[in-house]
Amino acid sequence: MWIKVETVKHLKVLAANETKEFAIALQGGLIARKLVQYNTEDNIFYVDDLVTGCDEEYTEEELAKETNIVNAIKSGAFYLEEI
Repeated sequence: MWIKVETVKHLKVLAANETKEFAIALQGGLIARKLVQYNTEDNIFYVDDLVTGCDEEYTEEELAKETNIVNAIKSGAFYLEEI
């Protein structure tokens, strides 16, 4: 089951202190998978890009500037995969 992430605030709730698998829906039916955890104490996002193998830490501002996650949320293309 896929849950559309509506806002960054919604992402924070979904990934609060627990790593979850998310997907960005791309053109042509492709998806880019990411593991995301939001640390509520430090206000930091931990993102592991499963395509590139890169893992990084981001503030909310950095998440918007340095990743495509916030743009994907705004365009309705960022989803949580719930099993």
